[in-house]
Amino acid sequence: MVADMDRRSDITVIATRFLTSQLQRWAGLRDANQVHQYIKNLYLDVLDEQWIEHIDTMQHLRDKVGLYGYAQLDPLLIYKAESYDLFEQLWITIKSKALNTIFRQIQQHDDTA
Repeated sequence: MVADMDRRSDITVIATRFLTSQLQRWAGLRDANQVHQYIKNLYLDVLDEQWIEHIDTMQHLRDKVGLYGYAQLDPLLIYKAESYDLFEQLWITIKSKALNTIFRQIQQHDDTA
């Protein structure tokens, strides 16, 4: 188990270094202000899209949690736990989608170069 975690950690470090170098190379070919503005707008677009989806998901959770009272479970505790998990997943999704888009841009640049 520990060996698997160490191996995953090593892979994460290698992947992070590679992706960071690719991003720095891509950004180095552009104006720093342009790169900053692009990434800022990208994150805002992804955040906006995912936030709307998160609000819809929270409404479904609110409806679902009301039924837990019939099962003699505390709906508030379930709502807190599940909403926390959904919020954590929201940030993971935002980061993932933004980075995916950035690295697709890098790939497109490499394909045309």
